[in-house]
Amino acid sequence: MTNHPLRIGRVLLLAGILSAAATGIALSVDYTIQAGVDNLVMPDNAVIPVWGYAPVAGPFDVNLNPGLVIGRVTVPGPVLTVNEGDVLHVTVQNALPAGYNTSIVLPGQRMPTNVGGALLPPVYDNNTPPRVMSFTAESPNGGSAEYYFNAVKAGTYRYESGTDPTLQVGMGLYGAVIVRPANPLQAYTPTATNPNTAFASEAVLLYSEIDPFLHFAVNDNTYGTPAYPSQIHVDAKYFLINGVPYSTTRPPIAVGGAGTTTLLRFLNAGSRIYDPTLLGTAMTLIAEDGNLLPYPETLATLLLPPGKTHDVLVTPSVNGRLPLFDRRLGTVNNVNRPGGAIVSLVPAGSDVTGPVVSTPVAAPNPTSGASPVLLSATATDTVVDAGSVVMAAEWYTDNTTPAGAGRPMSGTFGTPVVALSAYIDNSALQADNNVIFVRAQDSYGNWGAADNVVVNVNTPAPRSVSILQASVGAGNVLTVVAKTNAVPPGTATLTVTGAPAPMIYVGGSDSYWSRFVVDPPPATVTVTVSGGGFATAPVPYP
Repeated sequence: MTNHPLRIGRVLLLAGILSAAATGIALSVDYTIQAGVDNLVMPDNAVIPVWGYAPVAGPFDVNLNPGLVIGRVTVPGPVLTVNEGDVLHVTVQNALPAGYNTSIVLPGQRMPTNVGGALLPPVYDNNTPPRVMSFTAESPNGGSAEYYFNAVKAGTYRYESGTDPTLQVGMGLYGAVIVRPANPLQAYTPTATNPNTAFASEAVLLYSEIDPFLHFAVNDNTYGTPAYPSQIHVDAKYFLINGVPYSTTRPPIAVGGAGTTTLLRFLNAGSRIYDPTLLGTAMTLIAEDGNLLPYPETLATLLLPPGKTHDVLVTPSVNGRLPLFDRRLGTVNNVNRPGGAIVSLVPAGSDVTGPVVSTPVAAPNPTSGASPVLLSATATDTVVDAGSVVMAAEWYTDNTTPAGAGRPMSGTFGTPVVALSAYIDNSALQADNNVIFVRAQDSYGNWGAADNVVVNVNTPAPRSVSILQASVGAGNVLTVVAKTNAVPPGTATLTVTGAPAPMIYVGGSDSYWSRFVVDPPPATVTVTVSGGGFATAPVPYP
């Protein structure tokens, strides 16, 4: 079986493609993926068990699969690419939990066959009448199965589990398939009424969501019980684009710059409708579900129902960040906003990294009752181009605080390096260790990663004093020895009354006073500590 060379995007062996098309040779593109189990960590630190596909072997395109690691489960699975008319051959290895078979189908393409071209039969249960358990033959638990999709047609499609898809797709078994026409610089073969399908860059935007209760029920083997009987009442809490919900550290998606046409491939593998809305430029819808439309349509927002795919062209007039969000408000991470189906599109090579915050310091620390506390740090922009400078900074105590929602810091903004400062009233902190986070924003709107300092808010014990000795010696010399609990030593003032004149001493925790010619000797002496209490003792004492 011949492995198909990777021919994608702008760098392709176009001559070889045209030669194969001219001779009518259908090539086979071979992929191996493994259905398995992993965890996703949400921005609020919730850990969600998921199912997904791990790339094992095949011509995976690193541009469409950034950060791809062979053997690592991802949600969604890796993007698979193939040329129109060829055979997409996928081997599915099954590493799901015991008791779960799985399979793969491509809605919008022909049903899979075996190597000989015979249609793989669906799987039924033993009930009367029987129910369909899988749309096609299954990959057994711990084993593998091969699926051949013959003469695939151009367009954007999903691949997903054909076995109990309500459950298995909901758990994360889905991905994107790109089928390229004979001319790889076109999204489709143009028509007289829809002639503009050329593009210079592309991005996949696959929407889905997570109901954590479903995932935990499957993980705990309580799915199908009264604890979680079915997905009729699915209640999504997290909304994803390419398997990732929005957070302040989510990287943007690279697209073409000003005057460059980018093909955006929208897919919905979820169970709800999304309305992707792009700010800053218009979208031209050219195809739905792998079918070129008779006429293109200019839109500001898309209606993306479950199972749908849309192919859209965008050509920004100027460079800059293009916010993309779900107008149906799938923009939450559980209960935290902003979150969910939000991402930015930026020209490739743009500055997408926020300033670096270094050496945050709080003084005094521990506070020892002092308020306010001075917080200081330095923000340095990692300058990608000459126009990138630090424009804002903030501090906050909860690491789920959205960017821009913290408390502002002062500084001489508008330069690449800014000294930051803020005064923190102790009433904003707890009487213990407090983690204070600091982050900064550059002129492109990028928030950098936060650094932190631990501030200990301690309230010292009330100052007290005890008299150890009070006596009158030879020559009527009055001697007083007193001790305080002032911390650190030497920070308190002790005043002795009862003598003909006050005796004042500022020093360590043990203090001595002497006064000559005390006549007559006092009956008592009183020692007062600054900022605290006092003690009285008879003379002589003890």
